[in-house]
Amino acid sequence: MPRLADPNAKDSLVAAARAEFARKGLRG
Repeated sequence: MPRLADPNAKDSLVAAARAEFARKGLRG
């Protein structure tokens, strides 16, 4: 996953990614 310079955007992406991984059962 590409990392954005914006801390807010990064936090949002990280939160979304963790939620998706937790729901799908994926490990990243």
